[in-house]
Amino acid sequence: MKHVSQRIANLNHWRVVFHILIISFGLIGILIIHYATFWGIGLYGWDSFSYISVARSIATGHGFAYPIEDNYYAPLTHYPPFLSTILALFEIFGVDAILGAKYMNALLFGSSIILFGLLFKRITDSLVFIALGTFLFTTSAILIELYSLAMSEGLFLTLTLLNFLLLNRYITHDGWFLLIVLSIILGCAALTRYVGIVNIITGMLVILFLKKEKRFSKKLREVLLIGAISFTPLFLWTWRNYTLTTSINNRSIEYHPLVLKNYLNVFYTFSNWYIPDSLVIGNEKAIVFVSLSIVLGSFFLAYSYTRFRAKDKPTTWKPSIRITHPLNIISFIYIICYLVAMFISKTFLDPGTGMTNRIFAPVLVISLFLIINLLQYLWKTEIRAIRGIVLFMVVYLLIFSTHKTIQSIPEIHSTGMGLGRKALQNSDSIKMIAELSDQIPIFNNNPYAVYLYSGRVGYKLNRFSSENNQQGEAIIAIFGSAEDYEILERFSDDITLIQEDNIATLYLYKP
Repeated sequence: MKHVSQRIANLNHWRVVFHILIISFGLIGILIIHYATFWGIGLYGWDSFSYISVARSIATGHGFAYPIEDNYYAPLTHYPPFLSTILALFEIFGVDAILGAKYMNALLFGSSIILFGLLFKRITDSLVFIALGTFLFTTSAILIELYSLAMSEGLFLTLTLLNFLLLNRYITHDGWFLLIVLSIILGCAALTRYVGIVNIITGMLVILFLKKEKRFSKKLREVLLIGAISFTPLFLWTWRNYTLTTSINNRSIEYHPLVLKNYLNVFYTFSNWYIPDSLVIGNEKAIVFVSLSIVLGSFFLAYSYTRFRAKDKPTTWKPSIRITHPLNIISFIYIICYLVAMFISKTFLDPGTGMTNRIFAPVLVISLFLIINLLQYLWKTEIRAIRGIVLFMVVYLLIFSTHKTIQSIPEIHSTGMGLGRKALQNSDSIKMIAELSDQIPIFNNNPYAVYLYSGRVGYKLNRFSSENNQQGEAIIAIFGSAEDYEILERFSDDITLIQEDNIATLYLYKP
């Protein structure tokens, strides 16, 4: 009885330490995003403009639409609607969507860290490796930057991690309510980024082939229910967009074969996660060979060790962490499905998709989870040579991650990102644009910057010649494009320079 009580006490102590650990990392993550976004959430062109403007349009009764000119709106058909819907809630309650995006992403990063730690809790009881994985997630410069942007990646990653936890829970504990909740979250992920279809497909495959249920008919009903709940909102959104544009979410089906440059971009993106750029450039073949050798060698050692110990102690020995744990298999299935989906999308739907960290962020997160699990498994072999290799890899990952973060995050803190950077916020030209009367039209070549700081998109600069006589006085705002200055030559007698800095040049047109 005393022995049982001691085990319960130890278990409770472990749980307390674990929860303190991941909550602490989560709070640190929130502070990191707050520090990185000192000048505000990062704003980049068309993407950020769409999410922010649609959120404001929803809040003001214009629905899922974005302004294309002052007082004219176009329906949102290219991007999914879930992020804009959430940001609209901030607007409805009196908080600007840009500021709301900053607060939301800080909370999402903290939540993602906690969810990532909970994933490790499902697979191991080693606080050391839980702390290692959570620390590497928290200090990832790539993830910090993504969560510091007014884009969909932060929300999508958080939903994906929640999908993994719920899916693992369902295949081990069952329950219709849990299945419905899982289906709803899967649907939300697909409405955040279209590639969230991968989350749904992964969930359906896992339940069909991994769930311990003898009756195939029952698993098939569960899969069909997931499909019905999670795909229905996406189908309705896609059908709405098709009726408006006769295209699939503003994309046409055409064949665009991938070229060598595309594959090289993927290689550079993946290698950048774990290898310094200076070592990659010019050594691509060597990097591929060494990486494959390490991965295949690690799996061979893990497999050999498992077979050896199983034969040595067939009745009593059990590995402390299983390579075939459902979460590892789910992760592997997800990565394969995600890469296939990216190949199909790039080849047939959206050739403009960049092979960047933004696009492959889910693969980064899940690969990190698998790497830490593999390192822990190899450490448990208790073979000195293998432990030496694991120790070297752990130290390398810690140094690489912290060094990269220490280099990049203070720079983001001091300068800001994209259209939200310090230079724009301190620009006299931008301040003048923000203070202009709504009655004065603004002709410009950067409607995103004009909108994000004034709430107006104005008019395209190339329309100036056809509409200025009807408008009377007008402001011409040119953002650093020498070609666009040519338009001023025809109206030089009626134009007066009123403001100029390194961001924009403003002219007053007065016929």
